[in-house]
Amino acid sequence: MSGSKIGLIFPAGGRKSPEEEIGRYLPEDMALISHQIRFDQISPQGLTEMGERVEGAAVELAKQGVSLVLFCCTSGSFIGGIGYDARLMERMEAATGLPALTTSTAVVAALRALEIRRLSMGTPYPDPVNEAEIDFLARSGVRVVKAKGLGIERPPLVSQTPPERLIQLAEEIVCPEAQAIFLSCTGLIVMDLIPRLERLHHRPVITSNQATLWMALKRLGAEAKRPPGRLFDR
Repeated sequence: MSGSKIGLIFPAGGRKSPEEEIGRYLPEDMALISHQIRFDQISPQGLTEMGERVEGAAVELAKQGVSLVLFCCTSGSFIGGIGYDARLMERMEAATGLPALTTSTAVVAALRALEIRRLSMGTPYPDPVNEAEIDFLARSGVRVVKAKGLGIERPPLVSQTPPERLIQLAEEIVCPEAQAIFLSCTGLIVMDLIPRLERLHHRPVITSNQATLWMALKRLGAEAKRPPGRLFDR
């Protein structure tokens, strides 16, 4: 939809990674309007508490004339288990009268579009959050065959993960059984690495901001500028 404004909700702390990454690939005639919400700790409790702040942020974005509201946080939209992402969308839509989307919803849709059933997963999260994500994906029809988290608990540290560490993380998790590599977390600065990682590992690479952008543009009937990765062939 030409001239659309996308409302972007994401966790406060550190760099504005979702805004940077999605904005870099957004069509020229679209705009992002962002709203950060408080996020204290990467833990089940911290993520659940952040989820309670989503409706208020969505209402503030609606006042600015956005066409679509995105809750751009992977762990914050799967931490309540299967169906939690859908409930978050329903809450945002009820509060604003606008269509809404979460990153976890987009990731599952991306994996289905690529017909991925077995996955390698790398994250910045501590183990309890990784375990919740593995269960969420399993209940969504995708088995994580190998996973590694970096054990980061303080949100500002996620965006400080250097590109070289993310390349190494992909190398550590890739295995013959996995049909794709998923680097989870909208706080990671990783989208520009996708073409390189796909060439290195000969399989699709999915990232949280990439999947969110892909599904948002599909909802709006638009195409990305310089589409990042095989996902955008679907």
